[in-house]
Amino acid sequence: MAFVGPSGSGKSTALGILTHLYEPQQGAVLFDDQPIARASDESLRAIMTAVPQTPVLFQGTIRENIVIARPSASQSEVEAAARAAAVHDVITALPEGYDTPVGEGGGALSGGQRQRVAIARALLRDAPILVLDEATAALDPASEALVNQSIAALAGRRTVFSVTHRLASVAEFDRIVVFDRGRVVESGRHDALLAAGGLYARLWQKVSSVAVSETSADATITAEGLRAISFFSECRDDTLAHLAERFVSERLPEGRDVFHQGDPGEKFYVIARGRVDVLREAEGGAKRIETLHDGDFFGEIALIKDQPRNATIRTVTDCWFLALHRTSFDQLMAREPGLRERIMRAVAKRSP
Repeated sequence: MAFVGPSGSGKSTALGILTHLYEPQQGAVLFDDQPIARASDESLRAIMTAVPQTPVLFQGTIRENIVIARPSASQSEVEAAARAAAVHDVITALPEGYDTPVGEGGGALSGGQRQRVAIARALLRDAPILVLDEATAALDPASEALVNQSIAALAGRRTVFSVTHRLASVAEFDRIVVFDRGRVVESGRHDALLAAGGLYARLWQKVSSVAVSETSADATITAEGLRAISFFSECRDDTLAHLAERFVSERLPEGRDVFHQGDPGEKFYVIARGRVDVLREAEGGAKRIETLHDGDFFGEIALIKDQPRNATIRTVTDCWFLALHRTSFDQLMAREPGLRERIMRAVAKRSP
């Protein structure tokens, strides 16, 4: 079962209730028709394991961080779990291999490596219920494909709950639950939800229109993907096709700033893959005002006006972007006379 929907729609909260981190204010959670409230935390932890958005690694080695899930596991079982999590080759390439210290909080590893070690730990545990909260968000395309294969192999043997913005990774799930503003608005299988033409179909159009190659790491966007962006929606087909070719792929690792508040603005960005925080300077320091994911965009004011950036954009995971420079965009403005006004309205709508 997949939980999908816009940021802040309630997906992770639903997982928190499911795993008994929160008590539901109304209704009940049933496991095999038994209320979760009657179960002890110890018994619940015995039947489920979770991989959160920000994985927790403990002081020690990579091996210790994986085998803690099942201390009796053999080295071959640990390595099998690491292969399933697409991290075995990364580990063996390190000078100390599985005996490599991860550092405090896993700081010696990259975000993607930490995530894969956490996934390996969960797969080694092999609990009846696997809970994934954006578990593959920090992975590169090739690694994510391997992890998704491992998760798909659990079908029929384990129950999997997955919160994700990567809709392609859950298209084959038995049930997809769509959240919006704290409510379930749709539920069903992928094909039926697409046919319904509701929120899921719109989300699918947004994320399926951008892609990152597993081999070259080049990002692309389709003309239809551009049309899904409100201020491009009325553009002619030939304009959008030409515009899609003007975008340039850029990649930044986690923890980097795409630009700072106050920097001059020259580019408009679409996130092909990854997650960024939108930060704005406030009393006491920068404050996060929004988190953006695959298919989201930012910096549109740079297409029409030389104006300082009004926020800082910082990568939370490794990110692939599609960037459009103002000079490339200017050549198309004459073909779409109403486009400037539509962008200005979009900027005003997004401004606080």
